[in-house]
Amino acid sequence: MALAQQANLPPEVRAQIVEMGAHLNPELIRKTVALMQPLLAARTGLSLSRDIAYGADPLQKLDIYAPQGNTGRPAPIVMFVHGGAFSRGDKGSGENVAAYFARHGMLGVTMNYRLAPPNRSTWGRPSPG
Repeated sequence: MALAQQANLPPEVRAQIVEMGAHLNPELIRKTVALMQPLLAARTGLSLSRDIAYGADPLQKLDIYAPQGNTGRPAPIVMFVHGGAFSRGDKGSGENVAAYFARHGMLGVTMNYRLAPPNRSTWGRPSPG
């Protein structure tokens, strides 16, 4: 599947990816994001509601991407939950995913969630009290 995705990239972008090497580290991630940014689809025709709280924690926020002119009728929802082992990451890494689904008539949602270590104490154990 990855080879199919690479085939859609401009040759100069594919060459730059090869030059970066295969060692995954923060520098490689920054370079990849910068390289792909110009290739992202436009957000025209979409409406965006940012930082909607869904819980008491300041990190419990989501963004909703929807087709403009949505009449309020029901639509499928696709939710993107970022990776990061519950200790890092941000909903912004899923913007392109959510926008893709919104361009295809769905609601695309990206979300943040509480991160460890502050919230690690109750993992796998019953809540106190």
